[in-house]
Amino acid sequence: MKTTLLFLSFLLFAFSTTSLLVAAGDTLDPVLDIDGNELQNGEDVIRVSTALDIVSLNIPLFCRQSSLWTLQGVFVTMGGARGNFSRNFQIQKYSELGNTYKFVYCVDNVGCRDIGPAIMNGIGPLTILNDPLQVVFVKAEGSQIKKITHG
Repeated sequence: MKTTLLFLSFLLFAFSTTSLLVAAGDTLDPVLDIDGNELQNGEDVIRVSTALDIVSLNIPLFCRQSSLWTLQGVFVTMGGARGNFSRNFQIQKYSELGNTYKFVYCVDNVGCRDIGPAIMNGIGPLTILNDPLQVVFVKAEGSQIKKITHG
């Protein structure tokens, strides 16, 4: 599958993470941009396999619903509430070669399912399926991400 390059300015997502309690010396790898820099939200580094709230940015004002990702059936939609099932989204490494990642939706006792587009009537809504969308993160000029640190 051809790697899809998504710019953060077009991806229009903000990530909100919570700290994970991990054993000393047992840390999760950080999510890296195409230049090898760690992605951060405020002071926290975004790490792979960490529960996330994913929020779509630049939503028109006439859309009165939450812009937080949620799941309706097999479709990824907006309108979620913080907590509950919204924090079941994660970023996982797609390939050890390069900095390619994928989005997954995880449920306890079931495991994680890949998120990718399902082409239906010429459009590709995001769904839970077996063929993940590969993404590469690129720092966008003027992005709302607070900072990306150099490793």
